[in-house]
Amino acid sequence: MSPDDIGLDLEAAYNSATPEEVAALLRVRATLAELDEHGPNADLEARLRVERDALRALGLNPEEV
Repeated sequence: MSPDDIGLDLEAAYNSATPEEVAALLRVRATLAELDEHGPNADLEARLRVERDALRALGLNPEEV
């Protein structure tokens, strides 16, 4: 899968998402960008917590994904 294909997949996901799901995804992206500012050794637990919270916000069970 090329980067262009991935971009199309993300665009399709945003296009089919509810406004609440899009808002949750945008909050997650902003939080992860904040963590990335702290460098590659950013707190892994914090990243995982954000990702789990994002999955829950989308109605998914993190343990099943």
